[in-house]
Amino acid sequence: MLGIQGGMPVALINQNKRTKNTQDKDHIELSEGHLMEVSSSIDTLDKTQQAVSTQEKATAENADSTEATNDTADSFAEFMRGALGGSGVTQVNEEELFAGLIQQRLEVENPEAAAYYAEQKAQFMTTLRQSNGYVSVEEAAVEALKATVEAGKIDLESAERINGEAFAAAQLDDNLDALYDSDGSAEDSTVAVASMEAALLSMRTMVDAYDSGEAPAASRALDAAITTTVASSGAAGAGHSGDGSSIEGAQELDGPQGFLWKPVSEGDGNLVVLLPTDLRGMLDRVEIHSELPASADTLLEEGRFSGDEHNGARPHYRFDQPGSGYGSDVHVVAYKTDGTQITWDITNGADRHD
Repeated sequence: MLGIQGGMPVALINQNKRTKNTQDKDHIELSEGHLMEVSSSIDTLDKTQQAVSTQEKATAENADSTEATNDTADSFAEFMRGALGGSGVTQVNEEELFAGLIQQRLEVENPEAAAYYAEQKAQFMTTLRQSNGYVSVEEAAVEALKATVEAGKIDLESAERINGEAFAAAQLDDNLDALYDSDGSAEDSTVAVASMEAALLSMRTMVDAYDSGEAPAASRALDAAITTTVASSGAAGAGHSGDGSSIEGAQELDGPQGFLWKPVSEGDGNLVVLLPTDLRGMLDRVEIHSELPASADTLLEEGRFSGDEHNGARPHYRFDQPGSGYGSDVHVVAYKTDGTQITWDITNGADRHD
């Protein structure tokens, strides 16, 4: 006989309980599964957000780095333009770049030293200027750098490092042992010029390599030979007359388009001497002597005439050694066809004289 509870058979009540318990269990299991899915989704979302945040941070850092690099490059270009004469200057030569870069490197080391150097260079540009207006910018820059050291604005080791960096970074041609200016004809191999923008880009690349340590420049002594030195030996008042005739005796070194002692030529690496255009067609021979008056006993070498069509139509005479091979305090003697002689005094054969 079936039991009755609350008006319902006990078996039916128990069956209903079992059904409800099963449903509750299934609901609980479903709820737990749903929670796990939700938790997994949240975890995935968190990881995605973290990845996005990391990427955004890296992008921002890269942007900051790029902006900082651009700011540095702009600052370098702005400083160099100012040191080279302002925005109106569109072309520059190696000597000018050398002088300007010394000032920029000093500015990085010590702004006070840079300011002192600039003042000294301006003074030397005046005191070293010859009567014909020519001045070696390289020489003025080196003398100003020496003065900056002597004034205690910078130590000698730093100055020689800066001198080496500026000398290397200022190169515009294939001759890395000399600095050239912009005086001369298009065929003159001692002319080295570039547009301002191209020169700044080239220098900036070199300076970045110096600063990063990738390609440090060798230090350069402040008393190293200046390849563009203009010596001032010669008798006062000697020179060439306006009609092309020459005055016998020692001649003043006369700057561009005049006399040039080039100790290392591009052709063979030996000395080449260029004489003023007004002597074209008037020369018998050109010699180097150890002393004056010239004689067979003082003769060091006779030059070989190699033409007078280039470099301002100046007569070219080539020799068998580099300029350094002739030593110091020697004399170039040009023998004219009319029997007179013209001499130029060379204080140091290793230096360029013009």
